[in-house]
Amino acid sequence: ARGFRTISRFHLLHGAIGYLMAPIWFALLVIWALIGRGEENSVIHYFSAANPSRPSWPDMSEPRHVLVILLIYAMLLAPKLLAVLALAVSNGRLSDYGGPLRFAASVLVEILLAVLYAPILMVQQMIAVFRTLFGLQRGWSPQARAGGSYGLMTLLTCHALETLSGLVLWGGIANGMVSLWLVPIALSLVLAVPLSALSGRRAGHQGKPGWMATPVVFAEPAVTRAAGRYRAQLKRYLDGAQHHPAE
Repeated sequence: ARGFRTISRFHLLHGAIGYLMAPIWFALLVIWALIGRGEENSVIHYFSAANPSRPSWPDMSEPRHVLVILLIYAMLLAPKLLAVLALAVSNGRLSDYGGPLRFAASVLVEILLAVLYAPILMVQQMIAVFRTLFGLQRGWSPQARAGGSYGLMTLLTCHALETLSGLVLWGGIANGMVSLWLVPIALSLVLAVPLSALSGRRAGHQGKPGWMATPVVFAEPAVTRAAGRYRAQLKRYLDGAQHHPAE
């Protein structure tokens, strides 16, 4: 497409890769679960021509389990840790983020939420990729940044694949067939419905900065304050016009 600058093209590519990686991560998760914890528990069978009576199992020892899970979470958390480092090297002020304690608490909360929501986002992005691939995705709905709530049946329908995948993983873990290193992912998937409902709730009190607030929240620019004031005035005017239609 013409007219895009290099940085804009990079942002588009970054977003596309983020979605396209979701099916790959899901496939890795499935393969990891199928390989199991070793020769005795794997459901994948390999036989060599030299010795067809003895299977040749893929080597998925405990150290490799650790390396895989570390790689996954390193890719997930590296951008957040780099952002903290960037604040330190750019002479950023922690007071702009509510002070050192609030900033540290916000970082820890964001890391925890990232670990919890990453598997759910992986499944949802994978669904979006396949819906687009098969022509079922007709555009993208805007984010509901103001929050909101959905009915239980809507949440169950939307997160059926995550919930089912989580239950299957927990079944494998309980039977000793799936590595214990997949417990965090299984926990997130099986709790997809309540976590999704929780994500629509506002954090903090009305009018007060909540967790993970940005400098714009703590020191709101005059232009955004004016925009909010005019938006509220327009809403009151429109609400009044609906209650008192012109004759």
